[in-house]
Amino acid sequence: MTEESYVDTRVREFAHHIQCDPELAQELYFKHKVSEALDNEQKASTGRELSTLQIVSNNLDRAAKACRDFRYTMISLETL
Repeated sequence: MTEESYVDTRVREFAHHIQCDPELAQELYFKHKVSEALDNEQKASTGRELSTLQIVSNNLDRAAKACRDFRYTMISLETL
């Protein structure tokens, strides 16, 4: 199923649910950019991805700090 047919199916289902003309529902669907809204599954997936990226970012920050600390330690040892 292509994205276009998926959107069309969702719009038809939405139109049926609210009992309005499918063409009007299609117009509203795109006018209000409903197709760009995240569904619950996408929100959960995005949340997990952001959480993982935050962990990676924190680990990189710690690694960068460890490298800086190591560099300062090496410089200090060289001056002894």
